[in-house]
Amino acid sequence: MSKIPLSRRTVLEAALAFIDREGLEALSMRKLGDELGVEAMSLYRYVAKKSDLLDGIHEIIIGQIPAPTLGGHWRTDVRMLGQAFRRVLLDHPRALPLLANRPVITAGSLQFVEIVLAMFREAGFDSDQSISALHTFHHYVVGHCLLHAGTTAPLSLPEMQSATGDSYPHTARAAAALAEHDPGREFEFGLDVVLAGLDAMLVRGVAQLIEAVRT
Repeated sequence: MSKIPLSRRTVLEAALAFIDREGLEALSMRKLGDELGVEAMSLYRYVAKKSDLLDGIHEIIIGQIPAPTLGGHWRTDVRMLGQAFRRVLLDHPRALPLLANRPVITAGSLQFVEIVLAMFREAGFDSDQSISALHTFHHYVVGHCLLHAGTTAPLSLPEMQSATGDSYPHTARAAAALAEHDPGREFEFGLDVVLAGLDAMLVRGVAQLIEAVRT
């Protein structure tokens, strides 16, 4: 018998804890049943199938992102959301493929999409631009986390210098910085680039609209 009362929520939280410990590839209904002390078939009372389980885990992770405080400047709001998004993803590095590849179909995950689209729409982007902005934002945050959540250790300074030699002078001169590079600062740098690019597009669109009205 299970030691805790089962519900969809407890099943999903147990699945996420299993992924955090064992990895996404190791998850199966049988192993999750063992984790909860029940037969695997009994889990289908709470999740329709394995894909439903994965969609639910996606929703659980997204639900851990604090709701942003809206009403300020859109760049500030999106920046704060991006920082919070990254913190949550780095808490669950083994679940990152779900955020990279899983379609958004559950109510909780769609609520996140709704919030981000609202930010861009209120900033002045049209619907198509808002979708592109959302995808750019999502791909940047998730992609950066995927890149830096791996288990491969960065090259040490001597290894970097040995690898570059005299053939790559700019890389050789940057070897010390590369060896001590801070992914957190890099994330902020990239987020600035994304937001500045979106802002420039928005300003350019307004200027083109004014020009069209004048002519």
